[in-house]
Amino acid sequence: MFLGSKIGLGLDVDDLSLELVALESGAGAIKRVAVSRVVLPVGIISNGVIKNEQKLAEAIKLLFASAKPKSIKPAAVVFGVPHSQFYPALVELALTDEKQIKAEIWRLAQENLPVIHDDLVLDFKILSTELEKTKVLMVGASRSYLLAWQKFLKGIAIEVELFDVSAYALWRDLELDNKTETVAVVDIGARKSNVFVFNQDQLNYSYDFEIGSHHLTKVIADKLAISREEAEEQKIKRGLDKQLLVALEIALYDFAKELVVALTDYQSKTGETIKQIKLVGGGAKLKGLVSYLQEKIPLAVSLGVLKKIQPGDDTLFTEASGLAIRALNPSHYDQEPFFALDKTFDKNNQINKVDAKSKATSELELSDELEDDQGLKKLKKFKMEKKILVLLIVLAVVALAGAYWYSHRARALNDSVETAVLSFSQTQSFPYKLPIELEMATSSAEFVSGRIITDQVDQAESYDQALLNSRNKLLASLGADEELWAEPLNEVIDKSQLNYPLTFRWLAFNKAELLKLALARVDNLNIDKLPYEFNAITKNKLEKTDSLDKLYLYGELTISLNQKINNDQIVDLSSLASSTLAVTTTVDVVTSTPELASTSLATEVMVVIGKTETGWLNARKGPGREFEVLTKLYPQETYQWLDEQGEWWQLSLASGEKVWILSKYAKKQ
Repeated sequence: MFLGSKIGLGLDVDDLSLELVALESGAGAIKRVAVSRVVLPVGIISNGVIKNEQKLAEAIKLLFASAKPKSIKPAAVVFGVPHSQFYPALVELALTDEKQIKAEIWRLAQENLPVIHDDLVLDFKILSTELEKTKVLMVGASRSYLLAWQKFLKGIAIEVELFDVSAYALWRDLELDNKTETVAVVDIGARKSNVFVFNQDQLNYSYDFEIGSHHLTKVIADKLAISREEAEEQKIKRGLDKQLLVALEIALYDFAKELVVALTDYQSKTGETIKQIKLVGGGAKLKGLVSYLQEKIPLAVSLGVLKKIQPGDDTLFTEASGLAIRALNPSHYDQEPFFALDKTFDKNNQINKVDAKSKATSELELSDELEDDQGLKKLKKFKMEKKILVLLIVLAVVALAGAYWYSHRARALNDSVETAVLSFSQTQSFPYKLPIELEMATSSAEFVSGRIITDQVDQAESYDQALLNSRNKLLASLGADEELWAEPLNEVIDKSQLNYPLTFRWLAFNKAELLKLALARVDNLNIDKLPYEFNAITKNKLEKTDSLDKLYLYGELTISLNQKINNDQIVDLSSLASSTLAVTTTVDVVTSTPELASTSLATEVMVVIGKTETGWLNARKGPGREFEVLTKLYPQETYQWLDEQGEWWQLSLASGEKVWILSKYAKKQ
């Protein structure tokens, strides 16, 4: 394979893919010398458990043989235990004596971790001891699970050097501006996403949710009526351009909301503030995702970049690279938890490390010896207990999945009109301008109900942090059909001179009413009663009026259909509203026919916003990226041109506010 230097191999296992990284150390540097990835069909691995040994063996042999730039010879690996198969718990003990701590940890692990007593492999790390309290992280796994992988890999000439905790592998080599800050590492996998919060190099929190890259691919396929293969190709090639952003609007919002739930839960439990988010995993490579999340969550969001490994900026191999780093120098990472099959507990609940060299047989051989006559009954009893436990877990998962499906299905039925189950070949978008009436007691077919929520933040380290704290608190209090506008209605102009307490005014509106009202406008246009299906709805801009109780919301509704609805004469959906809704003291931002533009502007230079990678264009306070983002502008919107400095143009918004944009994303007319 490789000669003259130490090589470390990391094997990352997922239900739908395998990643392998070979690292070489020498001359004080670590170099990535080979990588490999194999996509697995559904059913070979499920929830981290081997289901088809023959096909998995073929896939792993291919993984080693097809490595680039050269093949890798099967050898000892550090194996990453998937998140679904290790169980972390953070506990505080009113103890400081080491012996008592170990006994209490073992007792708590037996009571709280979902692993049978005799099957438990446990490691723990004491994080801090102060004021007669000890903070401990314990991590457990199933011995039979680890043995199954060890035995399988040994059968294809691969030894497991140690079983590593995948969360630490993701964290191990991430480039951070300040490693003392609390950081959320978000691993976006194929089927689910995992959130791991680290503080002072220690795992403090974990959370997972069922939205991964395959879910986004499925949504694209369904919305655009194309195959999964085509949808995946479009997702990789186009990223979050305007059409795909529209198609994924609901899924991406749900993804961002799950992140906010995790961040809020952590902060409420620990009192600590998360400073930044690092995205890793294959799903993190979606173009435009970082920008989207930065708009939704006022934290520093960026792709995970590896610091020691050159080249090392590929988020796809973050975990496998972290595993390989540990393989190069295991003793350097002794303070991080791992699973060793030779760790046992004696009768006094003391953790002992058995010398593997002094054993007559290995753990693998011991597992085979259980098949003798004397141990057969014990093994059968253990297997039966395991089956019962698995059955209970499966039943619980099925129940939760059913409840999740039912709630989302019911909401979808309430939010949409009844349509025939058809396969639609194209999409059509309609701009809308709809009124939001504030603090109304009853709903109406003519407006969307909304309310202003005032929240006060007594203290925070920065304006952005105060904004995040306020937003997270209110998100948790919203009703089932409510949505929070992305930004507060009031704004602090000078964020460098903050006077606490800060007061934020947020808009919460009924998204179900918004969708029904927009769909009703489409029905009015659809005079031929063409069949269609709701696809997606975006909410792009708020506009204030001279009334304190009314706002206008601009956006775009997209539907799927086979024959497009004739709307050549329609300027925007607000033209179908009652006459009382058309009165406003501000200039409409949606204009699609020249006749509606003010004739007084005919001789002035106008600018039309063009397409961007994210679907919007940041409008800044000054001519440079270092200036604050004031608002977002969208393709096809038109504004008055005022001035230019280098590659930046100054525009005048409808409100009279002056902003700067990058000129390459717009054109003059």
